[in-house]
Amino acid sequence: SNLVDFDYLENNIDGNVLEPANNIWIHDSFRLKEENWQNILQSWVTNDPMDSVSQHQWKGEGASGPFIKTGEEFIWELPLKEGEDFDARLVWNSAPDISLRDDLDLQITLPNGSIFLGNDFDNTGERETIETIEGVHISASNLIGIEYLTLTVKGEFINIGPKKDVIGLNGDKIGFSLAVKGVDREGVSSQTNWEVNKWEEQQTSTQDNDSKGLWFGVAILLAILLILLSIVGFDEDYNEENYSSNKTDECEPSNHEGFSLPTAVAVLTGDDDE
Repeated sequence: SNLVDFDYLENNIDGNVLEPANNIWIHDSFRLKEENWQNILQSWVTNDPMDSVSQHQWKGEGASGPFIKTGEEFIWELPLKEGEDFDARLVWNSAPDISLRDDLDLQITLPNGSIFLGNDFDNTGERETIETIEGVHISASNLIGIEYLTLTVKGEFINIGPKKDVIGLNGDKIGFSLAVKGVDREGVSSQTNWEVNKWEEQQTSTQDNDSKGLWFGVAILLAILLILLSIVGFDEDYNEENYSSNKTDECEPSNHEGFSLPTAVAVLTGDDDE
C-alpha cells in the first residue's frame, strides 16, 4: 500500500484523465494479453472439472510471462525518477504442503556495481530463503547522480512436477509479480527475452487429439479381437465337421496298410540271471 498515494488519488479525481502512477511500474506474469482466464479454464474442463483443472498442462499461453524455472533469471533496466526513493517488491506463490518451497530472489544492481538483495535491509549480504515477498528500499540520497538501475529476478529453486515447461504444481515453472516505485514507467525495458505463447485452443486441440487417438486405438483392438474370435469359431466348426465326417465304427489301425504291426520286443536290461 505504500507504493500508491491514495490521498493524492482521492484529492485529484475530478473526472479528468488522471495518471497518478507515472512513477510506478507493475509487472505480472499472469496478466493475459487478449484472452480471459475463463476461456483458459474452460478449455481444461472435461467430464470431471476438478480433476481436469488439477491435471492441467498450461504452459502460459495467452499470458504476459515470463515464467521462471530453477537456474533462470530475468532482468529489467529501470530509469529512475530524480529525487525519489526507490522501492521494489517481488511476490510469488509457492507450492503448498511440500518440504521445499519455491525460492526466488530479488536483486537490484547500480551502475557502480553496488548490489541490494531482497529483504536484506541491514546490508548483511545474505539473501532471503524463507519469505515469498521480497523488497528493496534505496533512499534518494543514495541515488544522486544515478540515472538508472537493473532489477533481476532469479530462480534459485522451483519444485519440479511431472510435466516439463508447465506452470504450477504439475510442472517446473512459476510466475511472479513486481511492483516498483520511483522509476519512469514508460522507460522500463526488459534485458531478457522470453517467448509469449498465444492461446489458440492449443490445450483443447491437444486433448481432443489425445481422445481421438485413444478411441482409434480402442477401435483397432476391438476389431482385432473380433477377427480372432471369428477365426477361433471357424476353426472349431471346421474341426467338429471334419471329425464327424471321418468318424467310423471301428478305429483306424496305426498302420494304414490294413494289418496290425507286430508286438514290439522290449530291450532287456541288467543281468540275465535277474
